[in-house]
Amino acid sequence: MNNSISSSERYILGTVQFGLNYGISNDKGQTTKMEIGNILSKSLQFGVDMLDTASAYGESEKSIGKHISRSFKIISKFPGSVKCSDDIKASLNESLLNLNVESLYGYLAHDA
Repeated sequence: MNNSISSSERYILGTVQFGLNYGISNDKGQTTKMEIGNILSKSLQFGVDMLDTASAYGESEKSIGKHISRSFKIISKFPGSVKCSDDIKASLNESLLNLNVESLYGYLAHDA
């Protein structure tokens, strides 16, 4: 059995439940730290190497940073309410610190 995704397919793992009790049909609550580690490991095994996260996702960035974040391409988001470049830079630096990485694959405005 081939456990990897073909080069023509691209999947991104959403991580909002790593930091929040999120989802209309979520009856289990926030993902545990042990489950996060297992999910991230399995994702890499199956060729999913991109993560979608945001500073607004509670402890999501910190949870990712405590695991194997450097193995992933990470897209994060800053609050859409941020208006000036200095605040965007400060938010980016905080995300980099929380994620335990030196750079991000992408950084977007978050308007949720």
